[in-house]
Amino acid sequence: MAGWSDLAVDLKLMVFNYLVNSERCLRPKDEDDRPHRYKSTYATVSREWRAFFESKNFMHLVLHQSDLADFERVFTRARIQVPRPVWLRVQLPSYNCHECSSEESQEEATVNNIIFTSSLWKFTILGVWKDIRGEITPQKEMTMILSVYSPSDREHHFRDHPFDDDKETCYYRSARIDYDDPSHGWHSSSYVAPGLGPKLRLLGNPLDLNFRQISADSAISLPTLDFISELQIPRQFYRATPRLDLILKSLPKLQTLRYEPWRHVTDDCERHRELNFHEILQAFPKTLTKFSAFMDSNDALRSQPEKVINTMSIASVREASFRFTELAASFIVDAEWFFYPFHPAFYMLSLNM
Repeated sequence: MAGWSDLAVDLKLMVFNYLVNSERCLRPKDEDDRPHRYKSTYATVSREWRAFFESKNFMHLVLHQSDLADFERVFTRARIQVPRPVWLRVQLPSYNCHECSSEESQEEATVNNIIFTSSLWKFTILGVWKDIRGEITPQKEMTMILSVYSPSDREHHFRDHPFDDDKETCYYRSARIDYDDPSHGWHSSSYVAPGLGPKLRLLGNPLDLNFRQISADSAISLPTLDFISELQIPRQFYRATPRLDLILKSLPKLQTLRYEPWRHVTDDCERHRELNFHEILQAFPKTLTKFSAFMDSNDALRSQPEKVINTMSIASVREASFRFTELAASFIVDAEWFFYPFHPAFYMLSLNM
Protein backbone atom coordinates (compact mmCIF):
# COMPACT_ATOMS: atom_id res chain seq x y z
CA MET A 1 0.00 0.00 0.00
CA ALA A 2 1.30 3.44 -0.93
CA GLY A 3 2.25 5.66 1.98
CA TRP A 4 3.14 9.29 2.58
CA SER A 5 6.67 8.85 1.23
CA ASP A 6 5.23 7.60 -2.07
CA LEU A 7 3.21 10.76 -2.75
CA ALA A 8 4.38 13.26 -5.34
CA VAL A 9 5.89 16.48 -4.02
CA ASP A 10 3.05 18.61 -5.39
CA LEU A 11 0.48 16.45 -3.55
CA LYS A 12 2.42 16.77 -0.32
CA LEU A 13 2.46 20.54 -0.74
CA MET A 14 -1.31 20.51 -1.28
CA VAL A 15 -1.74 18.69 2.04
CA PHE A 16 0.65 21.04 3.82
CA ASN A 17 -1.03 24.15 2.45
CA TYR A 18 -4.47 22.83 3.36
CA LEU A 19 -3.39 22.37 6.96
CA VAL A 20 -1.71 25.79 7.08
CA ASN A 21 -4.76 27.59 5.69
CA SER A 22 -7.38 25.58 7.57
CA GLU A 23 -10.06 27.80 9.13
CA ARG A 24 -11.26 25.10 11.51
CA CYS A 25 -11.39 26.03 15.17
CA LEU A 26 -9.93 23.04 16.97
CA ARG A 27 -9.62 24.38 20.49
CA PRO A 28 -12.01 25.52 23.26
CA LYS A 29 -12.64 29.25 23.36
CA ASP A 30 -11.47 29.47 26.99
CA GLU A 31 -7.90 28.58 26.07
CA ASP A 32 -5.29 31.25 25.40
CA ASP A 33 -5.65 33.57 22.42
CA ARG A 34 -3.06 31.95 20.16
CA PRO A 35 -5.44 30.58 17.51
CA HIS A 36 -2.83 28.60 15.55
CA ARG A 37 -1.00 27.02 18.43
CA TYR A 38 -2.38 23.58 17.53
CA LYS A 39 -0.59 23.82 14.17
CA SER A 40 2.75 23.62 15.93
CA THR A 41 2.04 19.92 16.57
CA TYR A 42 2.29 19.22 12.84
CA ALA A 43 6.03 19.88 13.06
CA THR A 44 6.41 16.82 15.31
CA VAL A 45 5.18 14.33 12.69
CA SER A 46 8.53 13.90 10.92
CA ARG A 47 11.62 15.82 9.85
CA GLU A 48 9.97 16.58 6.51
CA TRP A 49 6.91 18.03 8.22
CA ARG A 50 9.10 19.90 10.69
CA ALA A 51 11.07 21.60 7.91
CA PHE A 52 7.85 22.88 6.32
CA PHE A 53 5.75 23.81 9.35
CA GLU A 54 8.48 25.45 11.42
CA SER A 55 9.16 27.83 8.55
CA LYS A 56 5.49 28.82 8.79
CA ASN A 57 5.11 28.71 12.57
CA PHE A 58 8.07 30.99 13.25
CA MET A 59 7.22 33.59 10.62
CA HIS A 60 4.49 35.23 12.74
CA LEU A 61 4.99 34.95 16.47
CA VAL A 62 2.56 36.03 19.18
CA LEU A 63 4.23 36.04 22.60
CA HIS A 64 3.00 36.73 26.10
CA GLN A 65 5.46 37.44 28.87
CA SER A 66 4.98 33.86 30.13
CA ASP A 67 6.23 32.57 26.75
CA LEU A 68 9.58 34.35 26.71
CA ALA A 69 11.61 31.65 28.45
CA ASP A 70 10.20 28.93 26.16
CA PHE A 71 10.75 31.14 23.13
CA GLU A 72 14.43 31.52 23.93
CA ARG A 73 14.77 27.78 24.54
CA VAL A 74 12.96 26.72 21.34
CA PHE A 75 14.28 29.39 18.99
CA THR A 76 17.72 27.85 18.52
CA ARG A 77 20.32 28.65 15.88
CA ALA A 78 19.27 25.51 13.99
CA ARG A 79 15.84 27.11 13.54
CA ILE A 80 17.05 30.65 13.06
CA GLN A 81 15.20 32.88 10.66
CA VAL A 82 13.83 36.36 10.98
CA PRO A 83 10.24 36.22 12.27
CA ARG A 84 8.06 39.04 11.08
CA PRO A 85 6.29 40.21 12.88
CA VAL A 86 6.89 39.39 16.55
CA TRP A 87 3.84 40.45 18.55
CA LEU A 88 4.46 40.94 22.28
CA ARG A 89 1.13 41.01 24.08
CA VAL A 90 1.67 41.99 27.69
CA GLN A 91 -1.04 40.32 29.72
CA LEU A 92 -2.25 42.12 32.83
CA PRO A 93 -4.12 40.43 35.71
CA SER A 94 -7.76 39.44 35.33
CA TYR A 95 -10.55 41.20 37.21
CA ASN A 96 -13.97 39.97 38.35
CA CYS A 97 -17.55 41.23 38.20
CA HIS A 98 -17.14 43.14 41.46
CA GLU A 99 -14.33 45.17 39.86
CA CYS A 100 -15.42 45.49 36.21
CA SER A 101 -17.61 48.57 36.80
CA SER A 102 -15.01 50.66 38.57
CA GLU A 103 -11.71 52.29 37.69
CA GLU A 104 -8.50 50.47 38.54
CA SER A 105 -7.28 51.09 42.07
CA GLN A 106 -3.88 52.63 42.67
CA GLU A 107 -2.62 49.25 43.84
CA GLU A 108 -3.78 47.62 40.58
CA ALA A 109 -2.17 50.41 38.56
CA THR A 110 1.15 49.90 40.38
CA VAL A 111 1.05 46.14 39.74
CA ASN A 112 0.25 46.75 36.05
CA ASN A 113 3.21 49.14 35.74
CA ILE A 114 5.54 46.52 37.20
CA ILE A 115 4.20 43.78 34.92
CA PHE A 116 4.55 45.89 31.79
CA THR A 117 8.04 47.10 32.66
CA SER A 118 9.39 43.66 33.56
CA SER A 119 7.77 42.06 30.49
CA LEU A 120 9.25 44.59 28.09
CA TRP A 121 12.63 44.35 29.83
CA LYS A 122 12.70 40.55 29.59
CA PHE A 123 11.77 40.77 25.92
CA THR A 124 14.57 43.20 25.07
CA ILE A 125 17.32 41.23 26.87
CA LEU A 126 16.57 37.84 25.28
CA GLY A 127 19.81 36.20 24.17
CA VAL A 128 18.18 35.00 20.95
CA TRP A 129 18.35 38.54 19.56
CA LYS A 130 22.13 38.10 19.19
CA ASP A 131 21.52 35.33 16.66
CA ILE A 132 18.72 37.18 14.88
CA ARG A 133 20.85 40.33 14.59
CA GLY A 134 23.32 38.38 12.46
CA GLU A 135 20.53 37.29 10.11
CA ILE A 136 19.11 40.75 9.41
CA THR A 137 19.37 41.97 5.83
CA PRO A 138 17.38 44.58 3.84
CA GLN A 139 15.25 41.64 2.64
CA LYS A 140 14.85 40.25 6.18
CA GLU A 141 13.91 43.16 8.37
CA MET A 142 12.05 42.60 11.62
CA THR A 143 8.72 44.07 12.71
CA MET A 144 7.71 44.35 16.35
CA ILE A 145 4.08 44.72 17.47
CA LEU A 146 3.31 45.75 21.04
CA SER A 147 -0.01 45.56 22.92
CA VAL A 148 -1.26 45.57 26.52
CA TYR A 149 -4.50 43.95 27.69
CA SER A 150 -6.29 42.01 30.41
CA PRO A 151 -8.05 38.74 29.51
CA SER A 152 -11.08 40.10 31.39
CA ASP A 153 -11.51 43.05 29.00
CA ARG A 154 -13.65 40.91 26.69
CA GLU A 155 -15.67 39.20 29.46
CA HIS A 156 -17.79 41.96 31.02
CA HIS A 157 -19.45 45.13 29.69
CA PHE A 158 -17.73 45.06 26.29
CA ARG A 159 -18.37 41.49 25.23
CA ASP A 160 -19.96 42.75 21.99
CA HIS A 161 -16.81 44.68 21.04
CA PRO A 162 -14.36 43.08 18.60
CA PHE A 163 -10.97 42.10 19.93
CA ASP A 164 -7.90 40.98 18.03
CA ASP A 165 -8.58 37.29 17.60
CA ASP A 166 -12.38 37.20 17.30
CA LYS A 167 -12.34 36.12 13.65
CA GLU A 168 -9.68 33.52 14.39
CA THR A 169 -11.66 31.84 17.17
CA CYS A 170 -15.20 30.57 17.54
CA TYR A 171 -16.50 33.73 19.18
CA TYR A 172 -18.42 34.86 16.09
CA ARG A 173 -20.02 31.43 15.75
CA SER A 174 -20.52 30.88 19.49
CA ALA A 175 -21.09 34.37 20.87
CA ARG A 176 -19.74 35.22 24.31
CA ILE A 177 -22.70 37.58 24.84
CA ASP A 178 -25.35 36.71 27.44
CA TYR A 179 -28.35 38.73 26.29
CA ASP A 180 -29.99 38.52 29.71
CA ASP A 181 -27.30 39.94 31.98
CA PRO A 182 -28.53 43.20 33.58
CA SER A 183 -25.38 43.61 35.67
CA HIS A 184 -23.42 44.09 32.43
CA GLY A 185 -26.00 46.15 30.56
CA TRP A 186 -28.00 43.46 28.75
CA HIS A 187 -31.78 43.56 29.37
CA SER A 188 -33.78 41.06 27.30
CA SER A 189 -31.53 41.49 24.25
CA SER A 190 -31.42 45.29 24.51
CA TYR A 191 -28.16 46.92 25.50
CA VAL A 192 -27.69 49.88 27.83
CA ALA A 193 -24.41 51.69 27.25
CA PRO A 194 -22.05 51.39 30.23
CA GLY A 195 -21.26 54.27 32.54
CA LEU A 196 -17.91 55.89 33.13
CA GLY A 197 -16.58 53.17 35.49
CA PRO A 198 -16.58 50.26 32.99
CA LYS A 199 -15.04 52.49 30.33
CA LEU A 200 -12.21 53.51 32.63
CA ARG A 201 -11.66 49.84 33.50
CA LEU A 202 -11.42 48.84 29.82
CA LEU A 203 -9.02 51.62 28.83
CA GLY A 204 -7.08 51.37 32.10
CA ASN A 205 -5.07 53.97 33.96
CA PRO A 206 -2.13 55.43 32.01
CA LEU A 207 0.73 52.96 32.45
CA ASP A 208 4.34 53.89 33.05
CA LEU A 209 7.74 52.24 32.75
CA ASN A 210 8.85 51.63 36.33
CA PHE A 211 12.55 50.75 36.05
CA ARG A 212 12.99 51.05 39.82
CA GLN A 213 11.65 47.53 40.06
CA ILE A 214 14.54 46.30 37.89
CA SER A 215 17.52 48.30 39.09
CA ALA A 216 18.48 50.96 41.59
CA ASP A 217 20.32 52.76 38.79
CA SER A 218 18.24 55.84 38.02
CA ALA A 219 19.84 56.13 34.59
CA ILE A 220 18.75 52.68 33.43
CA SER A 221 17.05 52.45 30.03
CA LEU A 222 15.87 49.77 27.63
CA PRO A 223 18.63 47.88 25.76
CA THR A 224 19.14 48.83 22.14
CA LEU A 225 17.34 46.69 19.56
CA ASP A 226 19.07 47.89 16.41
CA PHE A 227 17.59 45.17 14.19
CA ILE A 228 13.95 46.29 14.43
CA SER A 229 12.92 48.34 11.41
CA GLU A 230 9.17 48.61 12.08
CA LEU A 231 7.09 49.12 15.22
CA GLN A 232 3.31 48.80 15.33
CA ILE A 233 0.99 49.83 18.16
CA PRO A 234 -2.34 48.48 16.86
CA ARG A 235 -5.79 49.32 18.19
CA GLN A 236 -7.06 45.73 18.51
CA PHE A 237 -6.71 46.04 22.27
CA TYR A 238 -7.92 49.18 24.00
CA ARG A 239 -5.24 50.01 26.56
CA ALA A 240 -2.59 52.54 25.63
CA THR A 241 1.03 51.47 25.32
CA PRO A 242 2.95 53.60 27.85
CA ARG A 243 6.04 55.72 27.34
CA LEU A 244 6.43 55.02 23.67
CA ASP A 245 8.98 57.84 23.60
CA LEU A 246 11.34 55.77 25.78
CA ILE A 247 10.75 52.68 23.67
CA LEU A 248 11.59 54.59 20.48
CA LYS A 249 14.94 55.60 21.95
CA SER A 250 15.90 51.91 22.06
CA LEU A 251 15.13 51.48 18.33
CA PRO A 252 17.84 53.53 16.60
CA LYS A 253 17.25 52.00 13.15
CA LEU A 254 13.48 52.23 13.09
CA GLN A 255 12.13 53.10 9.65
CA THR A 256 8.35 52.63 10.03
CA LEU A 257 6.01 53.46 12.93
CA ARG A 258 2.29 52.67 13.01
CA TYR A 259 0.56 54.23 16.02
CA GLU A 260 -3.16 53.63 16.69
CA PRO A 261 -4.35 54.93 20.09
CA TRP A 262 -7.94 55.10 21.33
CA ARG A 263 -9.49 58.41 22.30
CA HIS A 264 -9.84 58.36 26.08
CA VAL A 265 -13.11 58.85 27.92
CA THR A 266 -12.06 61.69 30.24
CA ASP A 267 -10.58 65.08 29.45
CA ASP A 268 -7.72 64.59 31.92
CA CYS A 269 -6.67 61.32 30.29
CA GLU A 270 -7.01 62.91 26.86
CA ARG A 271 -4.64 65.69 27.90
CA HIS A 272 -2.23 63.04 29.17
CA ARG A 273 -2.47 61.24 25.81
CA GLU A 274 -1.87 64.50 23.92
CA LEU A 275 1.22 65.22 26.02
CA ASN A 276 2.48 61.69 25.47
CA PHE A 277 1.89 62.04 21.72
CA HIS A 278 4.04 65.18 21.67
CA GLU A 279 6.80 63.31 23.54
CA ILE A 280 6.56 60.48 21.00
CA LEU A 281 7.02 62.93 18.14
CA GLN A 282 10.07 64.43 19.81
CA ALA A 283 11.60 60.95 20.18
CA PHE A 284 11.40 60.01 16.49
CA PRO A 285 14.71 58.46 15.39
CA LYS A 286 16.41 60.13 12.43
CA THR A 287 16.01 56.92 10.45
CA LEU A 288 12.19 57.07 10.53
CA THR A 289 10.76 57.63 7.04
CA LYS A 290 7.21 56.22 7.31
CA PHE A 291 4.71 57.30 9.96
CA SER A 292 1.06 56.31 10.24
CA ALA A 293 -1.21 57.51 13.06
CA PHE A 294 -4.89 56.76 13.53
CA MET A 295 -6.89 57.69 16.63
CA ASP A 296 -9.92 55.46 17.00
CA SER A 297 -13.12 56.13 18.94
CA ASN A 298 -16.70 54.93 19.13
CA ASP A 299 -19.88 56.24 20.73
CA ALA A 300 -20.01 53.42 23.29
CA LEU A 301 -16.76 54.71 24.77
CA ARG A 302 -16.97 58.40 23.98
CA SER A 303 -18.86 60.54 21.51
CA GLN A 304 -16.77 62.86 19.40
CA PRO A 305 -15.78 65.79 21.64
CA GLU A 306 -15.19 69.32 20.48
CA LYS A 307 -12.08 69.47 18.33
CA VAL A 308 -9.01 70.62 20.25
CA ILE A 309 -6.04 71.92 18.28
CA ASN A 310 -2.70 70.78 19.69
CA THR A 311 -0.36 73.15 17.92
CA MET A 312 2.79 71.65 19.49
CA SER A 313 2.05 68.18 18.11
CA ILE A 314 1.06 69.55 14.71
CA ALA A 315 4.29 71.53 14.49
CA SER A 316 6.32 68.44 15.45
CA VAL A 317 4.60 66.28 12.81
CA ARG A 318 5.10 68.99 10.21
CA GLU A 319 8.80 69.34 11.02
CA ALA A 320 9.38 65.58 10.90
CA SER A 321 7.40 65.18 7.68
CA PHE A 322 10.14 66.80 5.60
CA ARG A 323 12.20 63.62 5.89
CA PHE A 324 9.23 61.23 5.54
CA THR A 325 8.47 59.33 2.36
CA GLU A 326 5.05 58.33 3.71
CA LEU A 327 2.81 60.14 6.21
CA ALA A 328 -0.76 59.24 7.17
CA ALA A 329 -2.50 60.89 10.12
CA SER A 330 -6.23 60.41 10.73
CA PHE A 331 -8.27 62.02 13.53
CA ILE A 332 -5.10 62.88 15.43
CA VAL A 333 -3.61 65.84 13.52
CA ASP A 334 -5.69 68.73 12.17
CA ALA A 335 -4.99 69.05 8.43
CA GLU A 336 -5.91 72.76 8.28
CA TRP A 337 -3.29 73.68 10.87
CA PHE A 338 -0.78 71.26 9.38
CA PHE A 339 -0.82 73.03 6.02
CA TYR A 340 -1.37 76.58 7.33
CA PRO A 341 2.32 77.68 7.28
CA PHE A 342 2.64 76.55 3.66
CA HIS A 343 -0.38 78.53 2.45
CA PRO A 344 -2.57 80.26 5.07
CA ALA A 345 -5.18 81.21 2.45
CA PHE A 346 -6.11 77.60 1.63
CA TYR A 347 -9.88 77.13 1.48
CA MET A 348 -9.75 73.64 0.04
CA LEU A 349 -6.86 71.28 -0.64
CA SER A 350 -7.14 68.12 -2.72
CA LEU A 351 -4.10 65.89 -3.26
CA ASN A 352 -4.01 63.03 -5.75
CA MET A 353 -1.22 60.80 -6.99
